[in-house]
Amino acid sequence: MSTSTYRPVVVITGASSGIGRATALAFARKGARLVLAARRQEELEQAAAACRDLGAEAVAQQADVGEEAQVELLARLAVERFGRIDVWFNNAGIDAFGSFAKFPRAHDPRVRPATGAALKRSRPF
Repeated sequence: MSTSTYRPVVVITGASSGIGRATALAFARKGARLVLAARRQEELEQAAAACRDLGAEAVAQQADVGEEAQVELLARLAVERFGRIDVWFNNAGIDAFGSFAKFPRAHDPRVRPATGAALKRSRPF
């Protein structure tokens, strides 16, 4: 990917830390235009600033992927700002440790919407 000829538009959820932040920084080094999303605003802004320090265009949008309206807003923001979306990296998630059989059903209302809203964005625009 050459920064002078091809600058993909990349949306990354869960971009405030860990794999999401590392992915954002890797794309930033390649000159991608980034739309970064996470629930934690301060950490998200720091990740976007780090990407900008590497020369990338980066916009931070606080979002909870468990809320479909926020995922839709994120997609609209990317298209309005950069004209398209080339890559959508659904990195945000919820952890649950232990055997599936013992997974508390009380967590289902939070886990299923987070997964479902993200999957709806996986289709082409």
